[in-house]
Amino acid sequence: MRAMAGFWGPEVIEQVKSANDIVDVIGSYLPLKRAGSQFKCLTPFKKERTPSFFVNPARQIWHCFSTNQGGDVIKFVQVYENLDFPAAVRLLAERGGVKLPEGRYEGGGGGEGAGLKDQLLDLMERVAQWWHRCLFKDPVGEPARSYLKGRGITSETAREFRLGYAPEGWDSVIRWAAGAGFADEALEAAGLVIRSDRGGARPIYDRFRGRLMFPILSESGRVIGFSGRVLDPSAKEAKYINSPETILFTKGKVLYGLHLHKRDLLDARQAIVCEGQLDLITCHQAGIRNMVAPQGTAFTEHQARVLKRYVDEVVLCFDSDEAGQSAMARSVPALSGAGLPVRVMRLPDEADGTKNDPDSYVRRHAAEGFRRLAEGATDFWEHFLGHLCARWDPKTDRGRMVIRREIFEMLGHVGDAARRQQILARAAGALKMDATLLIGEFERQSRVPRTARPTAPEAVGGPAPEPWVKPHQLVESLLHLSLHRPAAIPSIQRRLDPVWLERLDGAALLGAVFEAHAHHALEDLTSGEGGTGEAERAFLSGLLTRPTPQCEDEAWIGGALAQIERLWIEGELERRRALVNQGPDAGRATELHREILDLRAKLDHLTRLTSSLNPTQL
Repeated sequence: MRAMAGFWGPEVIEQVKSANDIVDVIGSYLPLKRAGSQFKCLTPFKKERTPSFFVNPARQIWHCFSTNQGGDVIKFVQVYENLDFPAAVRLLAERGGVKLPEGRYEGGGGGEGAGLKDQLLDLMERVAQWWHRCLFKDPVGEPARSYLKGRGITSETAREFRLGYAPEGWDSVIRWAAGAGFADEALEAAGLVIRSDRGGARPIYDRFRGRLMFPILSESGRVIGFSGRVLDPSAKEAKYINSPETILFTKGKVLYGLHLHKRDLLDARQAIVCEGQLDLITCHQAGIRNMVAPQGTAFTEHQARVLKRYVDEVVLCFDSDEAGQSAMARSVPALSGAGLPVRVMRLPDEADGTKNDPDSYVRRHAAEGFRRLAEGATDFWEHFLGHLCARWDPKTDRGRMVIRREIFEMLGHVGDAARRQQILARAAGALKMDATLLIGEFERQSRVPRTARPTAPEAVGGPAPEPWVKPHQLVESLLHLSLHRPAAIPSIQRRLDPVWLERLDGAALLGAVFEAHAHHALEDLTSGEGGTGEAERAFLSGLLTRPTPQCEDEAWIGGALAQIERLWIEGELERRRALVNQGPDAGRATELHREILDLRAKLDHLTRLTSSLNPTQL
């Protein structure tokens, strides 16, 4: 590892602070507004409705009354970026153009972990610069330059987003890093290399090879990860490969483009959310800059809270295929939970039937056409209900059941009771039902306690994972279909309530397949790069060797999921009967009996639907 630099006395620290006005620095992170002689905003450290975060430009200090924290500009960077003191000083020195003296930081500085983070930030910055030079100045970057030219991306835009090119070869980054003084351990910790299971003299190899590179930057503009796009359209490997999660990069906490678009978001008070980096870059080049993209497909609560600091509403602009629609639906709970109204922007097909995404639409119809569509974006609930009714016939029992279930699930994330009733009344009209009955059904189901959903695996250092168990037959069938027909995955995800899998073995493996599909990395699950164990990889490989399923995807998925739901309902009935046997008070007993009757009615209906389905037919 590279040695930590800087013997910094009080005069050097003061020079760094003087070069970084506290309003400018904090204003690059937060939407500060003037309040008399000070500036204020909502605190970034917790949820609140009234601003409690204040910045005093005269004294160059800040204070958060909600969390009782405060200090100078260095302290803010420490707290906000989760850095130790030396790392915060280095960041601000770089920002302010202050050259820190060589040597060792006075007083010892941060511990080993904090030092590693600082080194990795340095590594990511320097490798981004190297790949950027490869794109613009090295003959090896010609394929990437030609690709960008074909996509209409100018050199100026490519430089603004710091695009680069990772040369072909299994050890290009490894050899570059050795010359730059970075150890293999740093490359692995940064996610730039992959450790091979085969061992050998050098058991690591480059993660990114022959790809157009998109640096992923933090809100403050520091390189924390990468996304690499393959240039050969006929290549069998994944179109995109992303950095794994590291101590720098957590995909659910980053919004691509935010570091460049903060001021535009504040001015527009609206965020257009798209799916991909190239979509965002093309729109940026056309002048549409109130735009961000999540790292993946669906918004997380953290990303929604970050966006809430800048905007008052969100317009989703995802692809019109099933994968895009599923991603959009999965984004709404987090956005609604953050109090952000959501609208949906639909990109029309061309006259010849060609599908559009933001990139193609802006190139064909310019920025003004795109902006008009954004202004006319549809309320999410109107779009969602229309989408459900188009997929499921509301005139049939099955259609009404699925539509009600989907709406009830999504409504659980809407905190405003009046808004929920308004949405249910609209749904009742589409289903030709009495609104009062539908509202009552939703309220009854909302009172049913639900077992906690499965959580993500614990961080490294937590308890050892449970031994692998062969998946339940129904889960195995879903895995088989998903691996052979990935196009069916969005439909499965949209219609599958994860809570139904709580009592079925294999739920985690199915979740891993869904996650890998979202990141175009299904092949990684069997190659050892996808985080699965040896037993899981062997099992998935076995499924891939089976014949391709011969079935009608939609019909089979509906039946299989109905069977899974039926098993879950049977478990819920057993649990409620056990509660009744414990002798609850009269009010609770009546409620439990009512719930049992409702569950029995659902069970009878599902049993009729699934009586003819045999999962072994796959």
